[in-house]
Amino acid sequence: MATRALIGFISTDAAGNQVLTSTYNHYDGYPDSLGKGLDKYYSSFEKAREIASMGYISYLDSETGEIEAKDKKPADQTELTDDFIEAMMQVAEQGDSYSADYIYIYDTVNDEWVNVSLMNGIRNAQEKLMEKLSDLEYDFMSGDNEVNEDYNTKWQKFLNENTAMGKIITSHIRPPIPVRDYDWSAVREDYDEGDFIGYGRTEQDAIDDLIEQEEFLK
Repeated sequence: MATRALIGFISTDAAGNQVLTSTYNHYDGYPDSLGKGLDKYYSSFEKAREIASMGYISYLDSETGEIEAKDKKPADQTELTDDFIEAMMQVAEQGDSYSADYIYIYDTVNDEWVNVSLMNGIRNAQEKLMEKLSDLEYDFMSGDNEVNEDYNTKWQKFLNENTAMGKIITSHIRPPIPVRDYDWSAVREDYDEGDFIGYGRTEQDAIDDLIEQEEFLK
């Protein structure tokens, strides 16, 4: 009997929205199998984003990390509301649309997979997601129109100036400190010692910080 699961990754898009990228997993979606394989082979930021972007997985071998996929389809992209509570309900509902027994979401703050069961209903799954992904709530706090307008203005400036000033290179560094404001860094590709470095909780926060520093000295 199939034990279905949703494998998901929440990230910030170019417009500043939180987006759930999710993949359907058909067999052995319980924590002792799929969960074990995700923890062992897909527990980094890039690997987690990679597997959540596959679209369809028949089975993940927890011992080898190998994936079987009998079907090919694009991953689902769900734009989440800027209200964290409602966003977690959207994630739970997406899992329910898969007829999933479990939901796996990569916690980009703590670099780990969290899982919740849908066997006790969508509302229970929502509450568990809110509890286990509470460190992601900060990323949903910049959804008002004024903030988004300011974001879009800065993003357009970045697009206009990026070619002339050099491409921006980002890194997910996550230093071993309790403050998450330095998880991402951003520099120009021609960076020399003493040049500006942007930092932030998310990749886009680091880019924005770098651009603001450059704008300040113009």
